[in-house]
Amino acid sequence: MFLVWISVSLCYWLRRADLIWPSIAFAVSLHFALLAPLFRLQIYYATSAIGCAISLIGMSMELQIRLLLLGSGMGAVMWGGSHNKLAKE
Repeated sequence: MFLVWISVSLCYWLRRADLIWPSIAFAVSLHFALLAPLFRLQIYYATSAIGCAISLIGMSMELQIRLLLLGSGMGAVMWGGSHNKLAKE
């Protein structure tokens, strides 16, 4: 939650409100890298890397395309990571 707060505050400070959603996606993706050793799930490293890549790519696109990429891309990454975890149980 702290990373999200920092990223949103930075966007407002830089007067780039259009980058709030990609920065939140980036912060959430970084959390998965921190949670991977805690839960001993290697898939979280891939979830983190792909999520960070999607959010960084999204920062360079137009607003409508950015929101479509973030919504569908991050949704697919998060569902894929959870599906992988549930399929192994």
